[in-house]
Amino acid sequence: METIYQTIVKDCGCDVGAFDKKNFLITFGDKTLVTLKDFCYFIDVTPLKKKIWAGDILKIDDQEYEILRIGEIASDNLAALGHITIFFTEEGECLPGSIRVKGKEFPKIEKESKIEILRKYTKRSRKLWLFLLLFAYGVSILMECILAKSQNSSLGS
Repeated sequence: METIYQTIVKDCGCDVGAFDKKNFLITFGDKTLVTLKDFCYFIDVTPLKKKIWAGDILKIDDQEYEILRIGEIASDNLAALGHITIFFTEEGECLPGSIRVKGKEFPKIEKESKIEILRKYTKRSRKLWLFLLLFAYGVSILMECILAKSQNSSLGS
């Protein structure tokens, strides 16, 4: 698996437990809305190597969760602000700055907890990419042959 995102929890607001019962959490970098600061986990803002996809794995310490849905601005918010809302329930809408994960139990998060997003690469996906690459190469050779033949036939006329 490839790590596409990694950060550490630096601190947490005094009321983060209020959202535990509702099976979601909110992260932010250093700057957050005053109204949310008591309810957030504060993380280092670190670069996101690739956009988050459904099927990626959210890993919090040793607990893994499959990402089911991604809001349209979730990747950008996480990379720029360290902000994301993570819902640990499969049902419900996926808000623009959130992700939904296949919920096991809600994670226990503390100071120094490690949060990662991992991209799964399977042998099947590697084989598919290799096939597509070889197919594209074959098509380009075929096109060169057709072009050369058409140029030769136009020279002979």
